[in-house]
Amino acid sequence: MSATAQPPNAAPATQMPGQPVLVQATAAVLHGAGIGLAPLWQVRQDLDEGRLELLLPAHEPPPIRVSAVWLGSSGTPARTRLFVDMLSHRLAGERI
Repeated sequence: MSATAQPPNAAPATQMPGQPVLVQATAAVLHGAGIGLAPLWQVRQDLDEGRLELLLPAHEPPPIRVSAVWLGSSGTPARTRLFVDMLSHRLAGERI
C-alpha cells in the first residue's frame, strides 16, 4: 500500500534510534518526507483518521501468504492450537 501524508509541507522527520525501520519510515511519511509503502495493518489508523491517503490503489502489491508452523504432535499445547485458530480466523478477511 502506497500512502502520502496530508499536508505534504510538514517538517521532515528525524531519525528515531531504537525504533524499527518500518516505524521510522511511516513517521517520515507522516511528517511530509514523501511517499511510502507499508502494510495496511501498520497504517490503517492513520488512513482512517485522514493523516495518510492511499496512492494508486489499483497498483498495490499482491497479498502475502502468512503461515503458522508447529509440530503436529499430541504434545502441542492447547494454547498453541487456539492461537493458530484465532490467527487463521482473524487474518482470513484481512488485506495484509
